[in-house]
Amino acid sequence: NLVSNSQSIVFQIDSTTRVKFLNSIVVSPESIYVSSSSKIHHRKDFASIGVGLDCTGSILKIHRQSLEVTTVVDKLCFPNGIVLSNRDPNILLINELTRGRILQLDLTTNQYNTFVDGLPGFPDNIVSDGEGYWVGMPAARSDGTVEMMFNRPFARFVVMQLHRVGLLNPVNLLPAFGLVVYIDNHGNITRHLQDPTGAKCQKVSEGAPHGPYLYI
Repeated sequence: NLVSNSQSIVFQIDSTTRVKFLNSIVVSPESIYVSSSSKIHHRKDFASIGVGLDCTGSILKIHRQSLEVTTVVDKLCFPNGIVLSNRDPNILLINELTRGRILQLDLTTNQYNTFVDGLPGFPDNIVSDGEGYWVGMPAARSDGTVEMMFNRPFARFVVMQLHRVGLLNPVNLLPAFGLVVYIDNHGNITRHLQDPTGAKCQKVSEGAPHGPYLYI
């Protein structure tokens, strides 16, 4: 409360729900939705989620009146940014970073399918402008180093072991590259902004539209 400078607990997750890395949040009239990126790794170990192919992520739902917490969907691979669909407020779009795709979750049935697959990079945050969505991408998927990590289990294992003992940060293996894409309401990429050298912009987390500008 900014007036009284006081604070109170909005919701509290019980011991049966494993949570270590809460990420993005969406507020609807009745519920609050939160992406839980991993049940194994904390925020500081986010690189381990991708390199280790951690698929323990989930979407949590908090009822705004009862404050009851439920798991809407689980077994997601690094769920990151989330946003309500422009076309249907009962649809939640979910960036699944490790798989390089965006899911659409029906909040009335808790069933999901793929909204966009085969993205050119790993989707971080997603922001709506009413007509489509800006998606920031910290790395391009076409880079050979990145693809090797996912296609060669032994190489991935070695990187994970070096990361655990503090000898290597997997993020440093990613080339300097700036990428943000615009996706229309039908799931088509209609625009993209790139800095292939990463000289002015790299490892993009979010593209936020405001008036005639896009803030990255």
